[in-house]
Amino acid sequence: MTAGNQLDAELDCRIKSASATFARLKDRVWKVFHQRHLRTILGVSWKDYVTNVEVLQRAGMPSIESLLVHTQLRWVGHAQRMLDSRIPKFLLYGELGNGVRSRGRPLLRYKDVVKRKVISAGISNWEELAEDRQKWRAEIPTGTGRVYETWKTLEAARRERRHAATQAREANAAGAS
Repeated sequence: MTAGNQLDAELDCRIKSASATFARLKDRVWKVFHQRHLRTILGVSWKDYVTNVEVLQRAGMPSIESLLVHTQLRWVGHAQRMLDSRIPKFLLYGELGNGVRSRGRPLLRYKDVVKRKVISAGISNWEELAEDRQKWRAEIPTGTGRVYETWKTLEAARRERRHAATQAREANAAGAS
């Protein structure tokens, strides 16, 4: 809080700091970082043709997506149980009272992103469930497991599409010769 008991400057500073930090950490950077370091730890080279899913299974680790969802779900449950006067809860549920929005689709709020993550984890009525800490903490691993299984399915489909495209290119090259 400032000397005049105003939160505006503090909120602006925190929002700018968080936005700058998360803007630098794109999904791809996290994925590549996670996989590269797991491969280094396990001694697996790209030349070994080991899939990302298999690397995670060998390491006994979930995907980076499910790790991030797990962390976000824990935090949002914590924020949900906070008093309404606390800054994190105020930012999670806050809306701008005035101002002009730029043209185009509105930028997503953190609450919107979390809502998508909760839906992908298969958790319904999360705000009510998060109020009971024990139930929320029991639901998080289940939801994270769903996210991991979805990721494995998407990875398998992506790998199959790439394999089919490679075979089609090889067939076209062989037919052209």
